[in-house]
Amino acid sequence: MTLNTYRPFRRLCLSLILALTGSTVALAESPPARKPVETKIPFDCFTEVWDGSFEVVSSRYDRPGNKIIWVLRAKKEVRLAAYEAFVADPDGVEVDTIKLEFTPKPAKVKAGSRLQAVLPLGFTAGEPAKITIRECR
Repeated sequence: MTLNTYRPFRRLCLSLILALTGSTVALAESPPARKPVETKIPFDCFTEVWDGSFEVVSSRYDRPGNKIIWVLRAKKEVRLAAYEAFVADPDGVEVDTIKLEFTPKPAKVKAGSRLQAVLPLGFTAGEPAKITIRECR
């Protein structure tokens, strides 16, 4: 065989090698998939007041926003009451009382529906020892 017979075959092999190498490099450069970061709440939170009406699906501490977010699922159809958080220091002395915000904020919550309870904190996380959610009276 002459050199001219191998030339198309060599070009095909080189093209395949370049194509495979290029796709491998592209795959290696793609960023890894991001996992949602669940940040634990840095102090004790007591949410027993919700036990009859809601199930706490999840809770997390949003460090940049300095707030605690709970995802609640209604166990039954209920009228959404006003709630507040009693914030105490390690000795049980009240540090603050903060109103909770709900998203969405319907007058009635249907059974099975979800909503977020948000507690905006006015202090640096780690200061209080205990937060107790209670119904406003």
